[in-house]
Amino acid sequence: MSAGSGAAIALTSLSAVPLPPNMLGAQSTLQDCAMGGNVDIKLDVSNPFEVSRNDKFTFEFNACDEGTGSVLNGRIVMTVTGFQGDPNGETFFLGMRMELSAFSVTQGGDITGATGTISVEIDSTMPPITTITVSTSGMATTHNGVTETMTSMTVTVTENDGTVPASVSVETSFRISSPRLGGDVIVSTSVSLQSSGDGYPFTGELMIQAADNTAIVFIALDSNMVRLEIYIDGDDVPDEILDVTWDELLAAADAA
Repeated sequence: MSAGSGAAIALTSLSAVPLPPNMLGAQSTLQDCAMGGNVDIKLDVSNPFEVSRNDKFTFEFNACDEGTGSVLNGRIVMTVTGFQGDPNGETFFLGMRMELSAFSVTQGGDITGATGTISVEIDSTMPPITTITVSTSGMATTHNGVTETMTSMTVTVTENDGTVPASVSVETSFRISSPRLGGDVIVSTSVSLQSSGDGYPFTGELMIQAADNTAIVFIALDSNMVRLEIYIDGDDVPDEILDVTWDELLAAADAA
């Protein structure tokens, strides 16, 4: 599980927890969860009627079961790091920092955990362009006892609603340490991945490089085909080149 998916699970879990009414200013309440356990909620906001920088929301879960099939434990602290405009309108900037401490989600026999800090910035101040940036200096995620650590991660997604369909550009770089991958791996886009609407990328390059200098470069040929250049010897000459469809690539990744 990556840092991004750890943050996504945390946000999904928070959305299932109803906030008590009339929590204004700096307040704290211990709320029972629907099927057992509880969550201690603390709000520290400067103005209860608008978003402000340094507003803080703390959730401390203790075997919280809201009947969604997940049991939550641990702490999530969300802090507003920047704000401008109207979050209910189309033009605004919002920065958030999410700190996870021994946070875990239990679903059936699966336990997924995360510890670390994720920052998110949403900028729509220059329409029709919206930019979303997710970053972390370090996030450790655990799934059923297997730990992966992501460091120096940045993902920037830029969407242009001025085209029909909307165009999307993605740039990323990060290092991940995982026993599933045999150690440290560096992932980066040398050319931004660009797509249109819900389609696959039609241009762009993504490299995955291992510690022994072996690498795979994914080159988008069009929205249907992608080329894999496989480097085994650590030089600049690919040892194998494969052209496959995006569907075939994703099916192979799911099966791995």
